[in-house]
Amino acid sequence: MDSKKDDINVQDIMDKIRSNIDEEKYSDEMSDIENINYSDGHDMNNTFSKQTFDEEIGKANHQYLVEYYRKMHGNKLIILIKKFMRRVLAFTVGPLVDCQNDYNSTVVRILNQMKLYLDNELSMENRRLSRDKEIEYFKNQEKLIQVFESEIIALKIKVDELEKKLESKGE
Repeated sequence: MDSKKDDINVQDIMDKIRSNIDEEKYSDEMSDIENINYSDGHDMNNTFSKQTFDEEIGKANHQYLVEYYRKMHGNKLIILIKKFMRRVLAFTVGPLVDCQNDYNSTVVRILNQMKLYLDNELSMENRRLSRDKEIEYFKNQEKLIQVFESEIIALKIKVDELEKKLESKGE
């Protein structure tokens, strides 16, 4: 055993690894973790979609229950074997299914609470935006009123000047 340890040359091993890497032409891009495709078939564009969120919560609300007793299909011998296996495993699988159902229902309740929270936040944000738009509208109206008031004052001054001209012509 000791003779094998003496025969190992770490530098030779590293040189072989480096040459394999060079032969395969690995690039830095290939080793970048951000380039790894982690999608499970769903569109993962890293943006929140309220519609997708609502759809997924709807699915979770209908699919959280794992049924232990399903209708058995097959010929009579297969069904008999399945029933036997179900009875043999019932004391271990049954509690696991119950625990999974408890967990699933808890997660779905949490998701529903998150949905209510998000809906509430979105509603409040929409009200804030609406109120901000109203405030902006009224500020613009106040500016228009000031412009019109200044125009009215300018017109009154012109009217006064014209009245004075008429009076001076009439005398």
